[in-house]
Amino acid sequence: MRIKNILIIGSSARGALENFYTQGLEKLGVAVETYSTTDQYYALLNKRLFNRVVNKLSSDHLYRPINEQLLQYLDKHRYDVILVFKGMELFPETIRQLKDHAVLTANYNPDHPFTFYAPGSGNKHITNSLVHYDVHFSYAKKITQQLQESYHKPAYCIPFGYNSNLPIPARSEQKSRYTDRVLFIGAYDKERARYLNKLKSDQLDIYGESKWKTRNLFRPYVRKVYRNRALYGNDYTEAVTSSMGILNLIRLQNLKEDSHNMRTFEVPGYGGLLITQRTTEQCEYFEENKEAIFFDSVAELKEKLAYLAAHSTEVQAMKQAAYHRSVSCGYSYDERSKQLLQCLEQHV
Repeated sequence: MRIKNILIIGSSARGALENFYTQGLEKLGVAVETYSTTDQYYALLNKRLFNRVVNKLSSDHLYRPINEQLLQYLDKHRYDVILVFKGMELFPETIRQLKDHAVLTANYNPDHPFTFYAPGSGNKHITNSLVHYDVHFSYAKKITQQLQESYHKPAYCIPFGYNSNLPIPARSEQKSRYTDRVLFIGAYDKERARYLNKLKSDQLDIYGESKWKTRNLFRPYVRKVYRNRALYGNDYTEAVTSSMGILNLIRLQNLKEDSHNMRTFEVPGYGGLLITQRTTEQCEYFEENKEAIFFDSVAELKEKLAYLAAHSTEVQAMKQAAYHRSVSCGYSYDERSKQLLQCLEQHV
């Protein structure tokens, strides 16, 4: 059966995975409707102090009206597919009732559905809802295998990708603020801060939220190299393209899964050089020392950065090779959307 319409439930925040699939599916001629439960949750959370106190005791008090409003909304709608991204705000009973409004229900979780490594990465509702979906998607091969073995339902691995709709800046001989610099671009966490503080490279600049400054009082090096802003959109692609390389520190869950994260594909897809920890999946997607730089320790990373600084011609060659690999192997979200749609159409 050809899928004509899909409801995507999740987040509409800037950079959210849901946005890329919405764009990609619409290009394929699918009518996509979006419903943001995540945005509703944060609106309630920030509405007043009382809500934040209640949330500390039990998030379910804020989740309950979100579930009620979603079911009221669905009462007048029906879809070929309802696709839930993550689903922390939704009760298992709500997920079960989604089947009354769609031929097929599916879940794509960009985190681990069983083990939660950080606040916001998951909760009991995600795990308890898994049994109610018809189809599962994950970015990691090991998680996909776990889903297949645990629930005996169709489960597919669709890795992260890059947004091919963003314009890639033309290469220029003129220097920018990012030229010859290694950039870390991303959200703050303690483990990343500790790692970067050990690196203490003269080549490094950090871009991200203000927590990089406010939460590193005892890490003067990290505060010193933090550039007081985050990078998005065209600013992000310019930084990726013109810098010497982008340092990608994947989280503990990705290391344990031997997998990858969103930066794995964004950096090469935008014409940059990926510098990241060595994992099985990343080494499968990009060839080491030809399309990406991998490391296992701070000492190895320091050696690699020193080498790259002295071999700018090789840096450019690796950037070009990685970009061509990204295009030829279909790593964009438009291609990922085709893959997802093909998987779904096997089961409607």
